[in-house]
Amino acid sequence: MTKQILVIQNDADEGAGVLDTCLKEAEFTTDYHLASSEAFDPQNLLENADTYAGLVILGGAQSVNEKDIYPYLESEKEITQRFIELEKPIMGLCLGAQIIANTLGAEIYANDKKEIGWFPLKMTDPGTKDPLTNNISNGDMAFHFHGDYFLTPPNCFNLASTEITECQAFSFNKSVYGFQYHPEIDQPLHDMMCSNNKEYIEASGYAFTAITQDTEQYLDTYIQSHRKLFQAWIELL
Repeated sequence: MTKQILVIQNDADEGAGVLDTCLKEAEFTTDYHLASSEAFDPQNLLENADTYAGLVILGGAQSVNEKDIYPYLESEKEITQRFIELEKPIMGLCLGAQIIANTLGAEIYANDKKEIGWFPLKMTDPGTKDPLTNNISNGDMAFHFHGDYFLTPPNCFNLASTEITECQAFSFNKSVYGFQYHPEIDQPLHDMMCSNNKEYIEASGYAFTAITQDTEQYLDTYIQSHRKLFQAWIELL
């Protein structure tokens, strides 16, 4: 069995955080490809998809609806579709979740209000029973950094919501998962995302200092619960 995971980056500075740590602990190797790079070769990845155990698509500031500006987003959808056809496990985080949702038939919309910082999750009935999310409780805080949203894709289960966003997590065919929020956040990834976007955070109506204070309160517990989530997904590989 192959132990290599294809990881597509949409931001050069944004890695897989806790998910990367869990994959390494499980002795998987990660093959990172930056989609905006001139070296990005989607045709080669499509042709060699069966050599990977699974696919991870990370976040970024792009919108799925900006394919004219970022044509590689369409290539990411094609790669996602190929992994779905091969019945390989897939994990999409933030923009990655939007790419999976769009591949499965969901429209992506710009929200009236951006969702940045820590907000409580409301678990759906399927979410309380799913092997990845059954350890997350109603009211557990989650870290968010997005302005777009989608409704539950066709033939998928909605696992969680927030007051601002109806579908925060979904599953498809028991091995494909999308998370609109950021379950992969660890301290270095959080610090990078926040420090690189301080003006954007403030312009969106959120207090940078308040978010970092919330992180001090919530992050350790958050990492532990989402380690369990990622470990459950890794068992599918």
